[in-house]
Amino acid sequence: HKLFCIASDGSLDWTYLSMMDLQSTPAVDRDGYIYIGRQGMKSLNPGGTLRWAHTVPGYNTDSSPAIGPDGSVYIEVGNRLYKFKEADVELSGGDVDPDQGHGYSNYRFDVNYESTAAPYIINVYIDGSPFRMTLKDGDANDGLYRYQATGLAEGSHEFYFYAESPTGRWDRAPDSGTYDGPLIDDTAPESETDSPTYRSSGDIPVDFEASDQGSGVDTVFLYYAYEGGGWTEFYSTTAATGAFGFTPADGDGDYHFCSLATDGVGNSEHYPPD
Repeated sequence: HKLFCIASDGSLDWTYLSMMDLQSTPAVDRDGYIYIGRQGMKSLNPGGTLRWAHTVPGYNTDSSPAIGPDGSVYIEVGNRLYKFKEADVELSGGDVDPDQGHGYSNYRFDVNYESTAAPYIINVYIDGSPFRMTLKDGDANDGLYRYQATGLAEGSHEFYFYAESPTGRWDRAPDSGTYDGPLIDDTAPESETDSPTYRSSGDIPVDFEASDQGSGVDTVFLYYAYEGGGWTEFYSTTAATGAFGFTPADGDGDYHFCSLATDGVGNSEHYPPD
């Protein structure tokens, strides 16, 4: 009535108690799952707990299970050969869209699930915390699953997907480690300009520098103001630092310069002051 698991050091690891005599040799597959025959088939987890049982009423068997090259399990019961096929699980195409944005943005975590049965569990783990996914497109056993998140904290995040079939088969995407993303950036970049206080003739050299700790500098706009008037844009660039020779557009006089930077998710410094 009992199946014993003996550890490599000779100690008893666990015991499984059956309601009927066990007169056949168990089989163990590549994932450590155990199969025993008696009035059908039972499958145990590697730790000795019952995964599932399939009964053939009115028949007992002394036949030992055999595992085929594709993972199918065969057993003879009542002069008939039965085949049991585990529901393999495959995850593919894991992604998050968009991969960067604001904390209030909506982020879609998608993964494709394929198996012979609908998932018992399918989650995305964001920064180590699980979130249950739901079917977005296709069939439950062959479709696209999605989780939508918002309100993520500023900074870098990481994620992975995990799915498990009703019989305990599982898959993970990626196979190890995590995917990067999304990057949350709610802070505007910073920039500044520098130019000489006096220039007697020729172009005025204007140096500029911008920085952003999140999604990176996207564009820097340079402005000038003449004799205390309003700001006029005269140059833009995707470079975060550089120098520009400004030709006085209004002749001699007092010129002031300033910059405005935007980042990869659209954060912007305040418009130049009046």
